[in-house]
Amino acid sequence: MVTYFELLPVSHWWGLVNNFLWEAPMRHWMLVLFLAIVGALIFAGCKKDEPLPAEPVVVQPEVVKTPEPTKPDLPSELITANYMSMGLNIEKTTLPTLEELKTWNAEFKDVPVELDTSTFSEKDMNLLRHFVAAAEALDEIFWMQNSADGLKYRDMCRNATSGHSRTTDTEGMPVTVPYMLSEYDAQLCQFIELNYGRFNRKLGNKAFITDKDEETRALGATFYDPNIRKDELERAVAEMDPQLKAQFESAYTTVWIDEVGSTTPKLKATSYSEEYPRLLLVASHRLSLAASYADSESQKKFLMAQAQAFLDNDYAKSDTAWVLAGDSKFMLLASFYEVYDDMLKGWKAAAEAAVGIVDQAMTDKIMLVQKHLANLALQLPIDKKYLNKRPDNTPIVAMNVLGAWGQAGASVQMSACKLPNDAKVTDKVGSKIFMNLNFQHAKFAIGLKPIGALTLAGDLAKTDLWLAYFWHNFTHEASHSMGPGVIKLADGTTTTVDKALGEYGSIIEEAKGDVGGYWLVPRLVKLGALPENLTVETALSSLPGYYRMVRFGIHEAHARCATLVYNYFMERSVYAQGPDGRYTVDVAKFYEANEELFKELLLIEGTGDPAAAKLFIDTYGTIRPEVEGVLATLSELPVDIRPIYLTARKEFGAKK
Repeated sequence: MVTYFELLPVSHWWGLVNNFLWEAPMRHWMLVLFLAIVGALIFAGCKKDEPLPAEPVVVQPEVVKTPEPTKPDLPSELITANYMSMGLNIEKTTLPTLEELKTWNAEFKDVPVELDTSTFSEKDMNLLRHFVAAAEALDEIFWMQNSADGLKYRDMCRNATSGHSRTTDTEGMPVTVPYMLSEYDAQLCQFIELNYGRFNRKLGNKAFITDKDEETRALGATFYDPNIRKDELERAVAEMDPQLKAQFESAYTTVWIDEVGSTTPKLKATSYSEEYPRLLLVASHRLSLAASYADSESQKKFLMAQAQAFLDNDYAKSDTAWVLAGDSKFMLLASFYEVYDDMLKGWKAAAEAAVGIVDQAMTDKIMLVQKHLANLALQLPIDKKYLNKRPDNTPIVAMNVLGAWGQAGASVQMSACKLPNDAKVTDKVGSKIFMNLNFQHAKFAIGLKPIGALTLAGDLAKTDLWLAYFWHNFTHEASHSMGPGVIKLADGTTTTVDKALGEYGSIIEEAKGDVGGYWLVPRLVKLGALPENLTVETALSSLPGYYRMVRFGIHEAHARCATLVYNYFMERSVYAQGPDGRYTVDVAKFYEANEELFKELLLIEGTGDPAAAKLFIDTYGTIRPEVEGVLATLSELPVDIRPIYLTARKEFGAKK
């Protein structure tokens, strides 16, 4: 088929084009222009490979990144994992080396404490279980009293050593495995337990875990608000009426800042029953239960009185009942007694507890000596106006320790003790002395015996000093119950020696205990109560006795008092050191100097003169140069014992 267009000649087509280009109206040209623009746009859109114009470059300011702080490579996995809950700045935290911890721990020799309970009745066992439970509650209070963060460190260690950690096996299934402490953390936790926190009691409560350049425990531990200054406290208390003042000076209150004023903070005193309500309620409940298993009426009366004291904060009745309690197979010490840890004012008593099995035969033997004490107390070398007439019936208890908790179990262990310390109680009913037989044997074996062999000259080093050590422990405690108690000051006010001497009272009283104990020995020998050879042996034992105690740490009360006595005796040529560093003892000069020193200490207490106490301590309380050399020869010996309470743990659920 031929179309119309195919039949038209070429000339006709050329004519049409020519007519459109040159003779068409303006609208034809506008159409052409429109089609050209559309075509150009379509063509541009189809060129996919041609890049778009670059965006303008905006120059950003250079950002300098601060490098992440580098955490120290601490040897303790426990501290690294728990530093936030401990309140430590991990970047500044310092810890002792493993070798330091090993050295410190080696100073305390592990001594297993196992007692035979096979003859005890079920009633006896129940009584002891409640004793131990009450003691554990007081132990926890002492952790709180010793330092603000002590319980955190205790729980960190105990949770790690007694608990289990969760992990996964190779197939991703959860399994339970025992957590094993590293060697470092095992040593660290052992030292934390010994010191009831992170402060080394032997080294003046210097922190061994700290994020500060230097840190020592607050002088007032946690008995006082950490922001209280001593001068502010003294000024505030001096302006109080007698009733309010008694609350602040009480052994059984803590002191806190209530409001901070413009010049002097407003203070408040909080009773222990309010400060530690949960734990004292536990202790009270346990003693109430124990009372139903008591083996004597006097013991039952004491237990009920002590349970009530934990609730109402009145300890005079329970102290009285404790002194008068007798005729029992078991001994319980559970209260607030010693003020050693209050180095700010010497007012506040710390929690402590001890449970013992009475050795009646040894108790009876000591009581034969005790009967002479009342008469000797009237012969003290001091003006009679300073003497307190105290009851004659000071009871004695010789026992084997089942366990010791709180202050009684912190660092250096207790050989013997005379309690209570409240002079208003002891002036009425006297006090009770207890002798820890198993502790004394252990401490003598690792302490006084080898020290005597290394410090005494010639044949003196071979002297058996056991009886001298044992009986001086007794006469030391007996001396505490003699001399000034309630005193009248120069201004006519009546107070007690410990309140009058404040922070110096513990050191002076411990020195009086040592010196008074030496004073009693030859007099008891003369009366036939002690063997004749003890006069010489006691003088000889005083020298290694000093070196035994000074190793406890010069800031510890017993070590400081021993230093006072040693320096006083050296000044009077009681001891003479030979070229080999060993000592001889002039027995005659020993007792002459001891009499003079006893008079000085009794006068300081009788007058209640804190300035005289401070002067005496400053004069005689410094370690002499030769002592350091002798101490170096003793460095391989343990300083004291670390009891491991196997029976208390196995039979009575003790955690310590």
